[in-house]
Amino acid sequence: LETNLLVLLHGLGDTAENFAGFGRKLELPQTSLLALTAPSKLPFEMGSGWYAAFEQDGSPIAEPARPGDRRRAEGLRASRIAVQTVLRGLVDRCNWRPSELFI
Repeated sequence: LETNLLVLLHGLGDTAENFAGFGRKLELPQTSLLALTAPSKLPFEMGSGWYAAFEQDGSPIAEPARPGDRRRAEGLRASRIAVQTVLRGLVDRCNWRPSELFI
C-alpha cells in the first residue's frame, strides 16, 4: 500500500515522462509518483519550463531582465498557482494527507 506521494517537478527543457523514469529508479518503498509537466513550452519543441527562459527566436532572455520585463515572474506565478491547484486536488479529491506529499 502506497502511503506517500512524491511529486516531481522537472528541470528546464526536460519532460514529465523523463523525470518519471528517474522517480521509478529511486525505488522508494510505499511511494507513488506523480511527475508534472511545466506549463511554459520552449521554442523548437525543446521541452518546457516553469517560467519564460527564451525569446521566440530561441535566444535566452537577457539576464538580468530588462526593466519592466515581467515574463519570468508571471510564469513563476502561474506555475505556482498550477502546482498549488494540483496539490489541493490531491488532498481534497484524492484524499492524500499533506504529510504524505513530498515535492
